[in-house]
Amino acid sequence: MEGGLVVSKNKILSRKAIEVVYDYFEISCGNGELNFDTEIPVGKGYGSSTADICATIQAVSQALGKHLTYQEIFKLCARVEGASDSTILPNMAMLFDHTKHEVLQIYSKSFPKMHIVGFDSDVTQSVLTEKLIRPKYSSEERRIFKLINNLLTKVFSDQSVELLGRAATISAEINQKYYPKKNFKELLEISKDIGASGIQISHSGTLIGLIFDDETWNKELSSYCEKMIQRSYGVKAYNFQLGGTI
Repeated sequence: MEGGLVVSKNKILSRKAIEVVYDYFEISCGNGELNFDTEIPVGKGYGSSTADICATIQAVSQALGKHLTYQEIFKLCARVEGASDSTILPNMAMLFDHTKHEVLQIYSKSFPKMHIVGFDSDVTQSVLTEKLIRPKYSSEERRIFKLINNLLTKVFSDQSVELLGRAATISAEINQKYYPKKNFKELLEISKDIGASGIQISHSGTLIGLIFDDETWNKELSSYCEKMIQRSYGVKAYNFQLGGTI
């Protein structure tokens, strides 16, 4: 890169994003300094790399006096990183192709009201998205994913946490072969015993979440989940509410 641009040493993808933006607008790289103020853990599945890349692309384009549409930002993200999430889009329920950087479907309703108990399943591990090997799903696994996509339409139309949990769990079970999570089988059995609607995982990270219907959630269940996760994984669990009118 030419010019005197200063970027944090550990923000390799952001440095690449700067180059991509200048190249997109066919402008020679200038001088400047890019600083980050973020508390997003890296390599855990929170989408930290996508957040950095999107923030960089928008900051640089604005500094150049340019405006980018969501579609253009996705296009530039694809040049920087092979896969990303829908961080840049407004807060809405959607089906997003993270490898083609395309919105496949936007659902007319929000997520059903639920509680998520999230935690880091392996504090010793950190996953770099750009180094992940994409799974080669079998024809049967692809068929199941299509059924899951169809199920999601009913999830939002019926506002069903149960169906959402089922869809997430099926996906997690398939991906356990490609993105294994610590103590997954044990957690799956426990989730059934305590009445969780399902399990969701981060593919490019170590995060796991237990999904509960808002109507079944209570303080006793919250306390049990925290103790169980502490015992099985040695980490703190975080409870938060999602969907519906909060």
